[in-house]
Amino acid sequence: MSHELFTGSVGLSSKSLAGAGGADVVHAGTPRIMASTHVQSLDVSHPLNPLKLPFSTALVPQLSTWFELHLKTPLGAMVCCLLALLQMPASCPNTLAELAPIPDKLVVLTFDDSVASQYSVVRPLLKKYGFRATFFITEGFSFRTNKADYMTWEQIAELNRDGFEIGNHTRDHLGVTPGNVSLLREQIEAIEMRCAQHGIPKPSSFAYPGNGIHTNALPILHQLGIRFARRGGAPEFPYEKGEGSAFEPGKDHPLLIPSAGDARPTWTLTNFVEAATQAKDGRIAVLQFHGVPDRDHPWVNTPEPLFRQYMEFLHANHYRVIAMRDLSEFVDPDKLPQNPVAIIEERKNRRRSP
Repeated sequence: MSHELFTGSVGLSSKSLAGAGGADVVHAGTPRIMASTHVQSLDVSHPLNPLKLPFSTALVPQLSTWFELHLKTPLGAMVCCLLALLQMPASCPNTLAELAPIPDKLVVLTFDDSVASQYSVVRPLLKKYGFRATFFITEGFSFRTNKADYMTWEQIAELNRDGFEIGNHTRDHLGVTPGNVSLLREQIEAIEMRCAQHGIPKPSSFAYPGNGIHTNALPILHQLGIRFARRGGAPEFPYEKGEGSAFEPGKDHPLLIPSAGDARPTWTLTNFVEAATQAKDGRIAVLQFHGVPDRDHPWVNTPEPLFRQYMEFLHANHYRVIAMRDLSEFVDPDKLPQNPVAIIEERKNRRRSP
């Protein structure tokens, strides 16, 4: 697992950890371990501790002197390992624990565009059923002035306090194209800043505005700490009907996760069931919604009575409903396919076949 989020590095070999000759274990040019807010990455290659684990003395600053004296010893290595384990739930949830098997009926609910009805209609219904979800936030369209149709930042912050995930959908709802992908970093960082202002954690999930994708966006998303990114059902399926494919971990790039369904006003419960029931045999159904209702974008409107039927179907049929970030329980976001678009072409070819 990548530890790029850690600011420093101290490399330790098994020979130096054995303490032979009292050799200095800190490589030249690397920072000494000290009580600070910096997080170090330790390569602890001792027979009793053959792991590379993130570690911060900030957890126990009063022990920094002890570490400077004893880091080269087996005991010091073991203590580093234990302290790293204490911090892992926040920093590296899957470094040691094996991924859970993907169950059938695993669904991810996502809601785009900061629509006001996501707070007034969607939120209470999800809380009623105990469903998790990701809300992808943008300040595009008339977000800044039209509070009849778009949420306030306080409402978005309340969704976060409820335990829902707040994802990034760019500041201006910028559709990703070859011509503007250079603007993506600034667009994402603008939403990150607004989240920080309102006590919301930095988003680790992203949704492509307008479902437009380009592979040039992948390194930018990775550099910004995005772990999972959702697209639409295109190009495997036409945009208009909202059809799509289930997410196939290991085949789909984690920054190009398809929507199994993108709800439309013409949908019936049958359309929703066709999308949700793709969640089987190791596949995960990621479902995309906008407003319930969506007055500003009627072509992706979901009527409230229909949405209630959809959620009742998931509840009555015992689906497990999670947010995008919860995929890390089942999927390693650092495990990438060799060709990020191979599965897309494979699906397109299957649809062309008689």
